[in-house]
Amino acid sequence: MSAEPVLVRSPLAEEILEAREPGLPNEVILDIETTGLEPDIYRVVAIGLMDAETGEADIIFVECERDEDEGAAIERAAEALFRAERVFTWRGKGLDLPFLMARALRHGLDLSWLPGRHLDLAEVVRWFFVGWKDIKKTPSLDRMCEFLFGYKRKLRLRGRDIPDLYERWQGGDGGARETIVEHLREDLEMTRMVLGRLRPYVEAYERLVPPWWRW
Repeated sequence: MSAEPVLVRSPLAEEILEAREPGLPNEVILDIETTGLEPDIYRVVAIGLMDAETGEADIIFVECERDEDEGAAIERAAEALFRAERVFTWRGKGLDLPFLMARALRHGLDLSWLPGRHLDLAEVVRWFFVGWKDIKKTPSLDRMCEFLFGYKRKLRLRGRDIPDLYERWQGGDGGARETIVEHLREDLEMTRMVLGRLRPYVEAYERLVPPWWRW
């Protein structure tokens, strides 16, 4: 009788379970693009990772719809995230993390450790400036950047535009792929801007709010 299938970490992740390698980012900003909101139906299109200190970004694009391509993209992202001490998102608690973890589960990859390293910057804003009962009033990333910096997004896209762009790219429109990548890169850059301004509040949040509450 064959053994029950188990979730696995990649060999690279196993090598660094006990110690982080020098020269790797301590803090990573994460954002993803998907073909929809339900991870049992839809899939990951692209995963964006940015070094919070240097701003260096890595965009992992899922080149086709085969399961193995999405699985390989998630595994590559997981290896980078596993090396980091902290992972920041904007509203990632509601979509990015659960979606990514669900798709990883489909591919037999273990991301159970990820929530323990994650901090949603929108939660920090809600905690200090909005009030815990008003989660729906937490501003969008666009509004936050305009409020703090007077910055207006260069690419006026929404998440709902991504599935159509991805379909166009599969149909041969190379520009559609670049648009997705640039949109994701701008999301990462804007999140990094907000992180820089919120840094004292991030540190206070981590002191005041127990880890189990953050997730």
